[in-house]
Amino acid sequence: MPDRLPGQRQGPRLPETVRRLVDGEQVSAPLDEVRAEDLLRVLAGERIPVDGLLEAGVATVDEQVITGESIPQPKRPGETVHAGSLNLDGDLRVRATA
Repeated sequence: MPDRLPGQRQGPRLPETVRRLVDGEQVSAPLDEVRAEDLLRVLAGERIPVDGLLEAGVATVDEQVITGESIPQPKRPGETVHAGSLNLDGDLRVRATA
């Protein structure tokens, strides 16, 4: 049985690997190895790989595929970000929550 119905759109494609920050060093890791509380770096032009809390950086994030909102939203530290959203212009540090 297919995962979706014919004609049904798929969600955004998530990156296969992420930049995990461990003891101040950036380490490439498969997305499926990310756990809650991991700190990830997300560069401008990349999809946010996990739901999380923005710890550092400021960006405009396109959440249309998640929320339906057509206007990109400004994001600052302390705000939540969603897997599949597109980071348009910032260098972000995201603490994974899911």
